[in-house]
Amino acid sequence: NEHGLASGFLHQSIRVGSRLEISAPRGSFLLTAGTTSVVLISAGVGVTPMLAMLHAAAATDAVAPRPVWWLHSARDRAHHSFAKEADDLLAALQTSHRCVIYSRPAPGDRLGQDFDRPGHLSLQLLDELGILQDADFYACGPPPMLEAVRALCAERGVPAQLALESGMACGFGACFGCVVPTRDASFGFSSEPG
Repeated sequence: NEHGLASGFLHQSIRVGSRLEISAPRGSFLLTAGTTSVVLISAGVGVTPMLAMLHAAAATDAVAPRPVWWLHSARDRAHHSFAKEADDLLAALQTSHRCVIYSRPAPGDRLGQDFDRPGHLSLQLLDELGILQDADFYACGPPPMLEAVRALCAERGVPAQLALESGMACGFGACFGCVVPTRDASFGFSSEPG
């Protein structure tokens, strides 16, 4: 996202041959253990922590299976990060559901293969997909999408784990250290140092 704080800097200031001091990725993304359905909602590069949680669900699926819903929104196939990796993980799960939404599908994008619906996330879509209220919801994406998810969950009375932060390096939230409300009305980290 060239409009994010860090991404904007990289797009505007860094050129081929620039030298950068970097560190390893931070955080390990926590998927709460349990048997309830998991709903992973992301948009754009917000897919990264959701993909980590999808890996966690796949790693425990043989001994502790749980239904996983994967809802991801991207502009089009060219902007759909980790598409094959996510599809492969979903195919390996005992029970998975996928809905990929493209807001501006390109002429070569294939409905039913690259993406499942045009448009944006909505309460109507959640209802059409039959997503249960008694599920663990996780979301990461740009502020308008997170606000929409927050509003959808509030309208349905769903306790969601969302980090509605701004001003972070990514432009919409930091996956390292976000504190979120949990089902039992306490608070926890959505990730931990890793």
